[in-house]
This record gives sequence, structure tokens and C-alpha cells, in this order.
Amino acid sequence: MRYEQGALSARVIGEHEHRRLDGTPYRAANADREVIDAIDAALGTPIVVRGDGRSIDSDLLNPRDDGDITGVTAQAELDLGFATLTGIAGYRGHRFVYEEDYDGTAEPFGIYRQSQSGTYASGELRLVSSAKGPLSWTVGLSAYRETVNARFTDEADERYICLAGYEYASCDELTQDLFGTTYAASPDGMFVQPNQARNITTGFSAYGDVNHWALPHLQVGAGVRYSWDRKRFALDVPQTTSSLGNIWTFTYRTDGFVEDARSWQGVTPRLYLRWKPQARVSIYASVSRGYKAGGFGTFTLAAPSPIDEFGLVPAGTRPDAFDPETVWSKEIGIKASLAQGRLHFDIVAFDYLYSNLQANFYNTETRAQEVINIGEVRGRGIEAALTARPAPWFDLRTSLTWTRTRTRGDRGCTRDDCGGLTSPEWASSGVATFRHAFGADEANVSVEWMWQGKSREAWDWRGIVRRDPALSSNLLIGYRWGNRVEANIYVQNLFDGLWYQGALNGGDLDPASVWGVSQPRNVGINVRIGAGN
Repeated sequence: MRYEQGALSARVIGEHEHRRLDGTPYRAANADREVIDAIDAALGTPIVVRGDGRSIDSDLLNPRDDGDITGVTAQAELDLGFATLTGIAGYRGHRFVYEEDYDGTAEPFGIYRQSQSGTYASGELRLVSSAKGPLSWTVGLSAYRETVNARFTDEADERYICLAGYEYASCDELTQDLFGTTYAASPDGMFVQPNQARNITTGFSAYGDVNHWALPHLQVGAGVRYSWDRKRFALDVPQTTSSLGNIWTFTYRTDGFVEDARSWQGVTPRLYLRWKPQARVSIYASVSRGYKAGGFGTFTLAAPSPIDEFGLVPAGTRPDAFDPETVWSKEIGIKASLAQGRLHFDIVAFDYLYSNLQANFYNTETRAQEVINIGEVRGRGIEAALTARPAPWFDLRTSLTWTRTRTRGDRGCTRDDCGGLTSPEWASSGVATFRHAFGADEANVSVEWMWQGKSREAWDWRGIVRRDPALSSNLLIGYRWGNRVEANIYVQNLFDGLWYQGALNGGDLDPASVWGVSQPRNVGINVRIGAGN
């Protein structure tokens, strides 16, 4: 919906997404003999992951990623002559249910479920100069409030916990030894550990930016943003209904919700320099600081004294907090348009340094997903992008990136180089399109590719599974009749390649695994029909 009256214009946009997808598919590695043999020996049952590399061998018949998201955004702009005042207000609500079999086998060793609802409301006021002279500027204020309520469950076979996890001959022997009680199996033999979390986050920021053409071919710019965030987080770990008690995902319980509230603030400056020796060539450099607020882990607690195993947490226990992360980023690059606009290229070299990078880490000793801060992460690289149209019937867009990352202070690592992040060292993507006109109609053929090389692994990587270099290619053959009708035949994963989105290290009783398997080659047709002239 849109409204215009004189210098004022406004619009309201509503949207709704109804999503019904599958949870992330995992495939454990038969090659992880250390873990699988230990489980085999404890349970007396051979564990074999069946099928080929594209198959998923799972005991969860209906993995889910179901969500409903509704949002409304209102924006108004007022032309003040010297500047434009923009106001933006938005609201978004969501509900989703997620389920996955994260152990990657057909045995009931690890099923994760999450149900969540939440809201997000935000507003912004921004004043942007008309930029009719050498000086341009922007100032603004923004604020937000977010609420999240979530329930989690972790499920596993009780025999697996007793025999493999605690190395008892039976679950009855475990309960007699630890609690002096008789074991009573759950109706389906499954151990279910729930926990609940709720979070209220509020934030405010103020920012300003100024750019000035100090010389006819030289522009300098500077900006700064102040951010303040506050999070109130609460976590509840109730007693499980299993006669084993809280013995697996959590080895303790809380008496209702334990909560904490903290606030963080950060200042992020930016400096920018651009030189234009020619109208179609720009050489630029920038230095900027980034900031991300801290928070609380959903599956860990911080206690003032040691927690009694399998018992109630002591008074004063709070959610486990992690620190804010900061990053200093430096860039220097060149952008140019040549050959009467038929060739555009952009080359940039970058260097960034993270302090206290926030990362997810599955601790195999506590069997808990933790949010940790990695002391220092340095990344350097070069990115190049090219757009070319040497002839009316052909155009090409492509990019190539090289990145090298190095971490320090990663968990217990004392080395100077603790390995890299999961991002690939080399990556490339592009699309080439051929066109031929038939009067007002047009036929086209497009070839698209995406390639990722290997990544530097973390210092404690076990090396059983890897995310190997992968090439994905797609083909599109289309025909357009005027501006009304367009039909396309597409072939995705043209060469039927096999790759994975990620690989997990495994360890303890979790086999190394891969997740996010590529779809096999598939062919389809889509037709678009316009309603205009």
C-alpha cells in the first residue's frame, strides 16, 4: 500500500511465509572406528551406516523445519529540501518447529527437537542530506525489542546412555550404584531431557556519517555508530521423567528458571578514502570497527560453587554468559568501468582481526553445545569480480576469492596457529548467458557455477571426514514471448556432483559426520506469466 502527497510519501508492506521443510540431514562416517567400535562393544550390536554418500540412514522418520513468519513494515519519507527524513517501523512474529537426527545413524542415539515463538519490533529515524554539493552526510537513531520463548528436547536410547555413556552392564546397575533405586524403563525406551529458555533483548543505536570531496578527485569520509544492547535471559532445566534422572544432556536440574541480565555497549568508527583519477575508475581504502553484543548460552549454566552431580544447582546459579566480539577491518581496492561500459571489474584486498569471536562448540566431555569466545582470529584475502558484455548476445559475471584465516586462543590450544575457520581458502562463482532475439521475443541459455576449495581445519580436527572441494553447475534454457510469457527448462547440479555443506569433528560417543548433502541432478520447467502490457 502506497501514499503520496507533496513532499511526503509512505508505504506499508505486509508479508507472510509458510515454510514446511526437512531438518538438516546428517550422515555418520563408517570410517570413525574409534567411536563406532566403542558403541558396538558396549551395546553388542554392530553399527553400520547404510547406503551411499548421498543416502541418509536415520531413525527419525519425519525431520522437520516448519515455520510461519508474519511481518509488517511501514516507511515514510519527507523531502525537507536540504535533506530527506525517513522513518521506518517494523514488526515481525514467528513460530517454528525443528527436528533433526544429529547422530547420523539409524540408531536412536541423538534426536534434537526445538519449538520456538518470538517477536521483533524495530524503529529507525534517518536524515540524509540532499548531496547537492561536495559535502554529504547521514545521521540516524534506531531501536529494537525482541522476545523469544523456546523449548528444547534431547532424546537418546536409555541403554545407549547406561552401557555406552556410563559403561555399566545395565541401566538397573547404574541406578542402583548412583541413586540406590530400581530402574524402570520408559515406555518407548527413550530418555528425553527437556529445557526451556526465554530471552528479552532491547537495543538502541545512534550513528552519523559524513563524506566530503576535499579535492576534485579525492573524497574522504568518516562515520561512527554507538550501540547499546541489553539481554535478560532465563533458563529452566527440569527433572526428566526418566528413572535415570538428569544424567545425559544436563547432569543437574534447576528449581524453575534461573536468570540474569546484562548490557553491553560498543563504538564502531569508520574512515574512508576514495580517489577517482578518471570518471570510470575509483581507488578506495577503508578502516572500520565492528561490534556484536554478548549473550547467554542456551545449554550451559555458571554456578558460584561446584554443582553436585545429578542434583539441584546451588543458589546464585546463573545462565552462562559469553563476551561481545569486535573486529577491525581494513580494505583497499579498485573499481573500474572500461570499453564504453562493456567491462566492469572490482578488486579488493582485505585484512580483518576478530577479538573474542563468538562460535558454537560441541563439548564432547560435557555433551553440551556451548557458545565460546575464540581469543583472536585473523583473516586476509583478495576478492575479484568481473562483469563483461563483449557482444550484445553474450554477458559474463564471475568472482574469485582467496581467504586465509588463523585462530589463536581456541579453547585449550596454546599454539601460535590453531588452524582456521570453516570458510574455504578459495571460492568462485559466476554465470554466463547467451541470448538471441527473434523480433520482440528472445531465446537464452545460461550456465551457472559455484566452486569452493578446501578449508583450513581446527587444531584438534580428527581428519575422518572433510568438506572436500566442490563444484556445482546449473543450466537454464529459456524463451521469452514479448513481456508477457517466459518459459525455462533448468537442470540443477548438471554433473551430478556429490558434496556436503559441512563436516563435524565427532569424538567421545558422537561419530564424525557430514551434513547438508547435495541434491542429485534434477530437471524442471517453470513458466512465468505477466499481467501488464
